[in-house]
Amino acid sequence: MRDLQEILKDKNIPLVVDTYTGNRFLLAQHLLDDVLPTLKATHVFGNIEYEVDELRRDVETVKLEWAAYLNNNPENLEEYPEPEPNDASLRLENSAFDALFDDERWAIPDEVNGFECRDRELMAKIWPEGTEKALQVLDKFLSGQARHEDLGLVDPLKQYIPEGQSDGATRIKDYASSRNSCDGNSSSRMSPYLASGIVSARMVLNKARGLTNGKLESGRDSGIGIVSMGRPFLEQFSDVQVGEIHMNTLPFLLSPCYSLSQWETDEKKLQAWKDGMTGFPIVDAAQRQASIMGWMHNRPRMICASFLVKDLMLDWRLGGECTPTRV
Repeated sequence: MRDLQEILKDKNIPLVVDTYTGNRFLLAQHLLDDVLPTLKATHVFGNIEYEVDELRRDVETVKLEWAAYLNNNPENLEEYPEPEPNDASLRLENSAFDALFDDERWAIPDEVNGFECRDRELMAKIWPEGTEKALQVLDKFLSGQARHEDLGLVDPLKQYIPEGQSDGATRIKDYASSRNSCDGNSSSRMSPYLASGIVSARMVLNKARGLTNGKLESGRDSGIGIVSMGRPFLEQFSDVQVGEIHMNTLPFLLSPCYSLSQWETDEKKLQAWKDGMTGFPIVDAAQRQASIMGWMHNRPRMICASFLVKDLMLDWRLGGECTPTRV
């Protein structure tokens, strides 16, 4: 958000952040009594989408055979243009809006209670911030080669190859065969950027179809097809990543496979799973990766979810409760 705030400030557009730590049921009252009068605001606009609506939308998207639809209707992949700059007079001293740019009251906090970042420097290193850097990470996946030096706690842009300057086999070309390999630099590492809205699914799909003469591939026969088939949507719209579906949606709860299951209750097993101390190397390595990096490779993510439910026989909701705080 701090990166976005600077970009908008260059366009004379203030990004105002109010940190409220009181009773959440009084948030609306706080907004009306304290925030809006200070901003001299006359209108309020809000947006919220319930997860059941997201599920219905995603189901309809699948039914639509969206890859073919987008190839025939490419205008739906057009990205929204950047906002036009405001007049520079907004930032003149003593103007009605001047305080919105520099007043510490509206500053973006370094952290939010309950989500303190203990390893801020490491996170800044392995997850470069901002849309520009995120697109460079994507370009490296599309145009760069897999290198073991890029695995683990390293800057993914240390040896950045600009878009279109690949000199041979690339990670995207090998993705169909290498995406399940946990010992190589096969993943795009785009999921945090997609999940947090730093890049959009449209951005990823437009970059991908740039490698196929503007046609959007979909299918499991090629790396580009797999990436385009739904990966961006899964990462962007899933807030709980165990099993990569919305875990609190009604169809899942009513599924005979799970609604009739007799789950075990074992705090020691659950804690061992969380800590990466189960004794199963692939599960433990993945959980430790999530704890340290705040991210987990796609294949181990599925392995960990499956292990929790099918091997430990623990309720999937227990895993769902701990996953969002770590990834």
